[in-house]
Amino acid sequence: MNSNLSSVRQVKSVFFKNPFAVLPAHTELVYPTGRVTPQLLMHYKSLTQTEAALVITGPAAITPPQSRKYSLLRADQPKYMNGLRALTKIIGSNGGTPGIQLAHLGDVDANRLEQGLDDFPGPPPSIEEDKLLTAYRNACQRTGEVGFRYIELAADQFLLLHQLIHEDHDALIQNIFQAAVESVSEEQALALRLPAAGAHLEKYAKMFLATGGDLVAYPSSPEPKKSTRLDCPPRSTMLSLKGPVPADTAVKLLEKSLLIGLPQSMHSPKIDIKTP
Repeated sequence: MNSNLSSVRQVKSVFFKNPFAVLPAHTELVYPTGRVTPQLLMHYKSLTQTEAALVITGPAAITPPQSRKYSLLRADQPKYMNGLRALTKIIGSNGGTPGIQLAHLGDVDANRLEQGLDDFPGPPPSIEEDKLLTAYRNACQRTGEVGFRYIELAADQFLLLHQLIHEDHDALIQNIFQAAVESVSEEQALALRLPAAGAHLEKYAKMFLATGGDLVAYPSSPEPKKSTRLDCPPRSTMLSLKGPVPADTAVKLLEKSLLIGLPQSMHSPKIDIKTP
């Protein structure tokens, strides 16, 4: 087994037994109220048993969704924390590091988000800054308290934070980053997920890390020479791929990043971390 693939990796006091992560994804295994179902627990148990070090659940909404017909996980109120705590326990008890993606949907309905957007839905909604910061602050703090060791802010999929970055609302975004950083402890790694392309991405990746964030996650080509490159330290990035790669390719990608994320559909039944 190649040492680059088997060695323990660390962010603050968070240890990853290998460099592989299960990426967050919408799933219908969530009650319409946004609560965790037994089926969702079994789903993430199965994903953890693929031997990935990090399993990222979510996305979880940090404000109430607009529709009750189909919802994301919810992290906007204390009453949802028992279900999220159960997720951390089932991932942790099966040898994985539990993670969660937190998302502010803005004006996007969860049903529409699940179907996939191809552009921003319109201008950013008018939201009081204090309420926005409180939503991020509370979600980060609560999810950390119930056992998530990796907390990721979603700034892709045309969500609110993605749109704020696209429109370069730097003062507000700086305050969001600061609120999130102040709401996690040494026990949690804080990450920012960015899209593959768009305006101002490198500016805000650097801002996030300078504010005290730990990791920037973004999509990448499986070919090391063609992989997307933000000018961030390799130990502060996660490259996300659309599918598995050979071990020798993974080693080259890990020269550019701390972790490699793969879609949930690609984690079956085990990740091949042996050299050819």
